[in-house]
Amino acid sequence: MANNANKQKENLYFSGGRVEIAVFKNDGSLDTPFNLGCIELTLNREITKAQAFSKEQGSKQKIAEVITDENVTLKMKCNDFSAQNLALALGAKVETLEVKTGEALPFGGNATKDTTLSVLKAGSVGIVRAKITFISTPVLNKKVAAVIHEANISMSGDLALMNDGDFATLELEGSANATDAGYYTHYIIEEERDGTPKAPKA
Repeated sequence: MANNANKQKENLYFSGGRVEIAVFKNDGSLDTPFNLGCIELTLNREITKAQAFSKEQGSKQKIAEVITDENVTLKMKCNDFSAQNLALALGAKVETLEVKTGEALPFGGNATKDTTLSVLKAGSVGIVRAKITFISTPVLNKKVAAVIHEANISMSGDLALMNDGDFATLELEGSANATDAGYYTHYIIEEERDGTPKAPKA
């Protein structure tokens, strides 16, 4: 019993970590990944099954079961309101606008100094497809890594423009797409050790 308890303790999970996202370009290649500043990351897998039954033995007995539908979704909560993160939420690309001193600002008034603006036009990109990679920083026990190979990203919930009390958070959700590598791959770092250097070739 003690060994089982120790093994269970080894597999407890309590972790923070880093979530990086790389957006797919129009040509299918990936843009440079950036840190989302996530404080929560949750994955959900829902499946639908079809079942076949027989009553040859009198009572109803299940004789087959297959998965007919699979849906993998994720939810992310961030406290980083960078232009890149907001672009994911708003389905926009980040554009830069330079306004010289004395020129009109697009939201009213005139610039009192040379001003650089990040401009995000909501809906200008449509569906944002991205690859998401999570590397844990464990508080307790094993380190894990996770890859969502391709997901459609959008905002979940409200975008707080004014808040009272706590810092605002930005909530994003994703619906994973099937790829050759599957929907999602989970890695557990069971052991890390110094490798034996290879002997140089003669």
